[in-house]
Amino acid sequence: MTRVGVVVALFIGMLVANAPLAAAESGHTVSGRGDSVINRAWMNGQRQASSGRGSASRAAEGSSSAPRKDKAQARQVALVKKQAATIQTAYLNYSACMKSMQPAIDHGMAPTCKLSFAAASKAPSAKPKAGVTKAVAAAVSPIDIAYIAVARLTLTPPKPGIGPPPSVNEWKMAAVGYPLWLWAEGNTRPAPVSDSVAGLSVSLRAHLTTVVFAMGDGHSVTCLNAGTRWTRAVVAGAKSPTCGYTYQRPSLPKGSFTVTAQTHWSIEWIVNGERGTIPFVQSASSTLPVGELQVLIR
Repeated sequence: MTRVGVVVALFIGMLVANAPLAAAESGHTVSGRGDSVINRAWMNGQRQASSGRGSASRAAEGSSSAPRKDKAQARQVALVKKQAATIQTAYLNYSACMKSMQPAIDHGMAPTCKLSFAAASKAPSAKPKAGVTKAVAAAVSPIDIAYIAVARLTLTPPKPGIGPPPSVNEWKMAAVGYPLWLWAEGNTRPAPVSDSVAGLSVSLRAHLTTVVFAMGDGHSVTCLNAGTRWTRAVVAGAKSPTCGYTYQRPSLPKGSFTVTAQTHWSIEWIVNGERGTIPFVQSASSTLPVGELQVLIR
């Protein structure tokens, strides 16, 4: 072997001899079973440390989200309570207005009281998270939830039905002393309705209980249920079996009487397993000319 070959061989030997030491110091495996075990232990330690940091981060996020969840629940509860109070106040004001106007309505004035449930259009209907729903159910009374659902309920006020109508006779008026039939004209048997308020299911069913007819001459008639509709098959001069009226004085020639039908409903509600009823009143008016028929005897 030449001198150059001997030098190269010595250099290679030194590199091989120092390789395990370098690997141990750097934490990397070059060769050998013992070095592989050390490397695996080092990698496992790195993964455990990373996992620990992730768990701590998730725990911190969880603790910070709890106050946000509580605030969301509180906002939802406050919103529902405010809307229920607004709706109930509007209804109480309407009832007070109708009561104060009753004498004028009896004497022929059409009611001017308005019932507005504008707040109901913003009532929460979409289903929120389960935690919020439970919070609302625990903090808000079922009747408050029911009032919000009733405010959304579409009930068209029945108009006063009067028969025989003036259009069927040659004088185009109702006659003093002639028996008239009265009934509520419209949808008096609405179908049940299901709704959702703040994630809580609400069932509603409206029942017509009474109709009060203010006849415009200072008198009123209270009829159970919706009354009986007059038809052309009714014998002339026959009285209604359920609800009727006979005028004792004319409105002509001064004008017509304003007849107002005040429909009283009982709305049954079921919320979260509890049930109850809410009274509800609507009104609608129409005019009726009433005259006297004179019989000439020769």
